[in-house]
Amino acid sequence: MVGGKRLVEVQAAQRMFLARQPIFDNELRCIGYELLARESPENRTPHTDGDAATRRTLDVALHLGGLPELTGGRPVFINFTAPLLEQDLATLLPPQTTVIELLETIQPTPAVLDACHRLKKQGYRLAIDDFIGQRHLEPFLPVVDIVKVDFLATNETRRARLVETLRDRPIQLLAEKLETREDFDDARAMGFAL
Repeated sequence: MVGGKRLVEVQAAQRMFLARQPIFDNELRCIGYELLARESPENRTPHTDGDAATRRTLDVALHLGGLPELTGGRPVFINFTAPLLEQDLATLLPPQTTVIELLETIQPTPAVLDACHRLKKQGYRLAIDDFIGQRHLEPFLPVVDIVKVDFLATNETRRARLVETLRDRPIQLLAEKLETREDFDDARAMGFAL
């Protein structure tokens, strides 16, 4: 639960950090940030509980400075699990500057798809995280605005197939986990907008 009392309890129990990973357009202009809660200054988290990680991110982001202070008014990308989508937890965030990331482990159940449609009607943008062509994620394609393609988990041939498959949809492609300038240039040449 996101709330003042919960935040105080979290602060008393441990220090919290917020990782702010920039997202660039193909001209290297920062267009937003992915926010990730961390328990130490190291950029990693030992937790695999997606619900807890998103709740920690929201606690920190909403109560320690707020989103405009953290992002300079740019959009924020935040990971959501199925239970948190179904609970409409994303509606704590402003729709005009929030991108709801559907984790790659999410299943497109009727309840989850209904939650996605509700969020879209309210003005939220949706993204699929770590997409490498998983068939179980295909039911989300008509409702998402952004598909994040994992460059470390895909080779050039697979990325080209994904781009071709998604080309005719009104979807922006985001290349994630780019490690070199060559990766960036390859993504840009393939048509990735972000």
